[in-house]
Amino acid sequence: MNYTISLNDAKYLDLFDDIAYKYLKDCYANDDTDKNDEFLDVEITDLQAQSLILGRVKINFEIRFICDIRFGETHYKTLKCEKIIEYNTSSGVALKLMEITGENDSDSD
Repeated sequence: MNYTISLNDAKYLDLFDDIAYKYLKDCYANDDTDKNDEFLDVEITDLQAQSLILGRVKINFEIRFICDIRFGETHYKTLKCEKIIEYNTSSGVALKLMEITGENDSDSD
């Protein structure tokens, strides 16, 4: 399913760790800047868990960035990223994923 998350949530989930472009990784994963007002569209897919204790998800997202400026024209590039996260179902990562996907909302009804 598709979700919109803050860049701070993306940093918490370490989505930018494996980005090939070091410059982009520095821009997005830099702890010195506050990115509460910036968002990222992601697709989160549950993968078959190995047990009740361990969960797995696949997160796909795209980053569009300026790759070149020549003769007054701006050229963009889109980088497609995929990250598989394995986590303990009682960990902070599990709580963050439940917050993003709204799974804990059904408990309060």
